Amino acid sequence: MKLVTFAVDGSERVGAVVGDSVVDLSRGSFPQTMIGLIAGWSGVEADLRRFVANAKPDFALSQVRLRAPVPHPPKILAIGLNYADHIAETGREKPTQQVWFAKMSNAVNGPFDAIEKPKASDQVDYEAELVFIIGKKCRHVP
Repeated sequence: MKLVTFAVDGSERVGAVVGDSVVDLSRGSFPQTMIGLIAGWSGVEADLRRFVANAKPDFALSQVRLRAPVPHPPKILAIGLNYADHIAETGREKPTQQVWFAKMSNAVNGPFDAIEKPKASDQVDYEAELVFIIGKKCRHVP
């Protein structure tokens, strides 16, 4: 199931993509934000899957604006210098331990939103990122 945060008619909503359409989850009794949906996933997953399977889509994808999947995440933690080409590019030594850093929550962006380039930069970085969303409190996750 592909979950999305989308905007339509001036409001931001959570939905499920079915083919080239979106089922608006605000019609069901589900959490109304992606963070709420993730946090309550174990309690709503079965009902949500049934709802989406039986629902008539509300919007064509072309009628909505896809937003950042998880708008305003509470924290973003990243690992730097995590592949050989990037380490060589920076001219640094291979780290002996993971190099962690934080990103601000406004670093997330919708898939078709403009990317703001800081005045101090002459280009944006071209890296792609892989994201894991952990919806439960945890420590020492392998």
